[in-house]
Amino acid sequence: RKGAEPLPSDDPIAQALAVVELARLPCDMVATEEKVQMISGAAAKLQEKHDEVFEQGTQGTWILGLEAWARLGREAIELNQREMLQVTQTCAKRALEWLPEPFRGRAVKDLNDRAPNAKMSSAGAQMTPELWRWFSVAELLEGRLIALSGGTATHDKTTQDQLRESALAHLATAGEYGMRASVQRLVHDAAGELWNVAVYLLGSAATRRMLFLPLKKVLEQLAKVKDRSDMNLRVSLFTALFECYRDNEDWSGGLAAVESAFQIIPQALQKRLWEAHVIFSSKLDRDVAAGLHRMKEGTPALQAKAWATLARNSANKADQMRAYLSALELLKDSFERCDYLIELAEWLHANHYPRDDITQCLLAAADLILDVKASQAANEALKNELSLPSARSPTSKLVASSPTSQ
Repeated sequence: RKGAEPLPSDDPIAQALAVVELARLPCDMVATEEKVQMISGAAAKLQEKHDEVFEQGTQGTWILGLEAWARLGREAIELNQREMLQVTQTCAKRALEWLPEPFRGRAVKDLNDRAPNAKMSSAGAQMTPELWRWFSVAELLEGRLIALSGGTATHDKTTQDQLRESALAHLATAGEYGMRASVQRLVHDAAGELWNVAVYLLGSAATRRMLFLPLKKVLEQLAKVKDRSDMNLRVSLFTALFECYRDNEDWSGGLAAVESAFQIIPQALQKRLWEAHVIFSSKLDRDVAAGLHRMKEGTPALQAKAWATLARNSANKADQMRAYLSALELLKDSFERCDYLIELAEWLHANHYPRDDITQCLLAAADLILDVKASQAANEALKNELSLPSARSPTSKLVASSPTSQ
């Protein structure tokens, strides 16, 4: 498209939808600066007519209005331009104004077929999948905007976490609306954006508390729409949820969550699920042999890590000891034994084992460290020797044998 061409109709909704299509074109056809101007202008015109459409429009017009606001906001945020953030916020806010007042900003539970607001209700409007679709897009925009705000360095850590918690609520709500619209992609997008926020909150039990309900909701939503587009994302979400169960010491709930995950996650990606299964089963004093057997497919280092995890979480001291010894046996003479030897020594001390046993573990760890240091020193000496020039280099030999030197 060369130059500005007249947009179809004087209808602001039609113009906004036309601008959306133009904004989706590659930048070599429509420059970013032009897209910014078009989207800003379309949003301003739509804003002027918003109340009129809201008051007098039919259900068909309302759906188109919602679509225009939601799609315009989506194109605005995708431009990744600072001046577009305010436009995106306006688009999301205007679209969400059409939700019923009690349900704005949080997931619906019992809307069913109720109208989105009193004015639409009086006209006999019904909540259709199409309406839920655009409400989902608008909530997703709101969540992304808040997440972006929470990631700025101008806020302190507490404020950042509060903003991220708010973003999680909007993103879980976006997934809820996407599920009601029966659109897998909307639920998947909400889950992906939720995970992008969650990674900043996984570092401590205090912030993981913010994740528990949003994670549960979005995993339920993905299951209900039968989305299987990104199982690695699903594993990450489940793994974070398992951490939340561990923080709450809800071993039964955690084990139930693992069992439900087994019904969804392909066998090739179930290793992290089995690790959680071993932990929750051991806390409930149940047999963990099946879980450990399934983890034998990994490397000795990974298997040792699994045994060490069992040792830290088992409720039975004898099982803890066996687990530590199994981890050490798998690693044989590997330097990775060192950490587990020190950890075992700490465990022996905490459980009042003889001093000689503790000393043996620490001496074995020290021997491994000294062996590595000796090996490093030998390698460094060999490297230095190879890098030194010989006493009589090839050049000196040539000079010595030349007639001039004689």
